[in-house]
Amino acid sequence: AQDDISNIETEVSSFNIYPNPTSDFINIVSEDYNSKIEIFNHLGETVLTTENNSQIYVGDLIRGVYYLRLGNKTQMFVRN
Repeated sequence: AQDDISNIETEVSSFNIYPNPTSDFINIVSEDYNSKIEIFNHLGETVLTTENNSQIYVGDLIRGVYYLRLGNKTQMFVRN
């Protein structure tokens, strides 16, 4: 199932991701850790889903651009 990601880059982000780019883990700084976290590839396909995490291992993802959605906010990050 594909989600419509056409408006992702125009949404205002209320969380931070670091380091970006990353090769293994990304850390999320947010006031809302209880939301569902989804990571999408450039085609809009969900490649990872988790909840209640402030650190996520992305080392198994292939190199490229990804979009992390936390609640209803989205940010781009690069897996290098």
